[in-house]
Amino acid sequence: MVERDFVKTGIAGLDSLLGGGVPRGNVILIEGTIGTGKSTLGTEFVYRGASEFGEPGVIVLFEVSPDKLIRDAANFGWDLRRLERENLLKIVFTTRQVFRQEIQQADSLLLAEAASIGARRIFVDGASRLSNVAGPEENREAFHIRVEGLQREKLTAVLAVEASSIEKGAPPAQEESIADTVLRLRMEDVERAIQRSIEIVKSRGHDFHMGRHTFRIIDGQGIQAYRRVQSPRGTSRDNAAPLREGDRITSGVPGFDALVNGGFYRSSTTVLAGISGVGKSVFGLHYMIEGLRQKQRSLMLTLDEQVPQVMRNGRSIGIDLQ
Repeated sequence: MVERDFVKTGIAGLDSLLGGGVPRGNVILIEGTIGTGKSTLGTEFVYRGASEFGEPGVIVLFEVSPDKLIRDAANFGWDLRRLERENLLKIVFTTRQVFRQEIQQADSLLLAEAASIGARRIFVDGASRLSNVAGPEENREAFHIRVEGLQREKLTAVLAVEASSIEKGAPPAQEESIADTVLRLRMEDVERAIQRSIEIVKSRGHDFHMGRHTFRIIDGQGIQAYRRVQSPRGTSRDNAAPLREGDRITSGVPGFDALVNGGFYRSSTTVLAGISGVGKSVFGLHYMIEGLRQKQRSLMLTLDEQVPQVMRNGRSIGIDLQ
């Protein structure tokens, strides 16, 4: 088996989600709306490479000045000026038109500057309007040409793209099909609070953890990603479902088992749905007590009532939970 060359982002928690990093040379697309953390993630990718892995990098800016980037990076403890002095980093402040022209030329000054420091990583902030063409097919082809220019120098590129809408059903960005790795950043409302999430939409050449994972932007540190908790799937879970028709357990409610052909299937999940006061909690208490009669331990999780209230309500119908 050929040993694969992986690039570690160095971002806390993210490499674990990516299964150890991304294959070297991958074009990484970061998409999200304003304020989701695209610039921070891209800057940290280059910073970690230069400061921790000995991989010099280039940051290309179109709108934010280098002084502001250096100031903001200092809030995370990243000394970009020191990296510049040590020839581990170059920050290029230019226009999209100049960048488009430079990246296509065989004698590109920008790529020559990157080569002069042995750059292995590049971050282009605000890459969504690089194509400057009308039709979607022309836009896709133009973006492909830009990407080829970056890969010519064997750079692992991170491109930040502003997505005005990444809701379900929205048409995919043209850049998504060309990029090797797509990271989608969101800000989501969670119980009157805002939570940032990152989703690995695709990443060619390796396995990764799918789904949305949360992340934070922490002063003095940078980005911290947290893997979504998920129970691993294995043969024991697949074989947990009942295989025999008669493998049922009683509900403990007189007369109910006859309505469901003898009780619940073992290892099944049953939802009791109804408005307040119809007897959902009482039904559940009967189910637990029946398990105790059969010497089966039970677990009850209560999200609304305190434990003393549950015990009091149980006593009122003749069930001594204590």
